[in-house]
Amino acid sequence: MASYQKLISVIVFSLFLFNIISADNVFNSKLAGEWKYFNEESSKAIELAKFAISEHNKQVGTKIEYSSVINADYQVVDGIKYRLHIAAMVGQYNAVVWVKLSPKSKSLISFEREI
Repeated sequence: MASYQKLISVIVFSLFLFNIISADNVFNSKLAGEWKYFNEESSKAIELAKFAISEHNKQVGTKIEYSSVINADYQVVDGIKYRLHIAAMVGQYNAVVWVKLSPKSKSLISFEREI
C-alpha cells in the first residue's frame, strides 16, 4: 500500500513538473505570425525594396529612386510578408511586400512616405 502511494505521488509530481515546463515553453516561445528580423543588407531585402519602389512608381506615376534599406523584418503568413523601411534619394518610405509561394508571386501591399 505504501509503495502504491509513493508511485501515485511520483506520477502526480511528474505531471506537475511537466505542466510547469510546458507553460514556460509556451510563454517564452515566438508566436506564429510574429514579425521577425530580416537582414536589411541582404540581396533579398535590396531586391524587395527595389521591387516595392518600382511597383509604387508604376501605380502612382512617381520617379522615386532607391538608396538603401534601413530596416527589414518578415512575417510568415500565407507566404511571407516583408516589412521594409527604405531610404530613397528623397525621403524615407515604409513598404510591405507579400511573396506567395504557390503560385509564386510578389505583390506590393502598402507603400507610404515616412513623415
